[in-house]
Amino acid sequence: MSYETFRVRFLVLLLVSKLVVLAWLFLMYTTHGFSWLEAKDLIYIVAPIFAAHLIPGISFYAKSRSRKKAAVSEEETLDKPNSVFVGIAFSLIALYAIYNILIISYVPGTENGFSVVKEMLAMGEIIFGLLIGVIVSELYHS
Repeated sequence: MSYETFRVRFLVLLLVSKLVVLAWLFLMYTTHGFSWLEAKDLIYIVAPIFAAHLIPGISFYAKSRSRKKAAVSEEETLDKPNSVFVGIAFSLIALYAIYNILIISYVPGTENGFSVVKEMLAMGEIIFGLLIGVIVSELYHS
């Protein structure tokens, strides 16, 4: 797989995983797992990191599409990403989505249950956000 293919697949998988998490959050709201105020609080945790991860990739493609296509050298064509890096990148996105869906699904009947969900979701967004952010910066720096 070339870097270009990897970049596209990574960006699409990242977009899909974030949309799945937001859709799951909306589903939990519509099935009365959360009130609107609680759902809004969780969206405020998830959405900024969503934007922070997608902006570099979208910006990268917006800049590259607006330039005239330069002749690609044979050396750039043969350059391939490290398979361990690819595996880690795709695994992190999958783990991110699974973690967030499990945390959002955790709706105990106790009074402090929602605050626990908020704290765990925020912690997951910080940890996975930083790790995925490193991959995003490596892939889409110009």
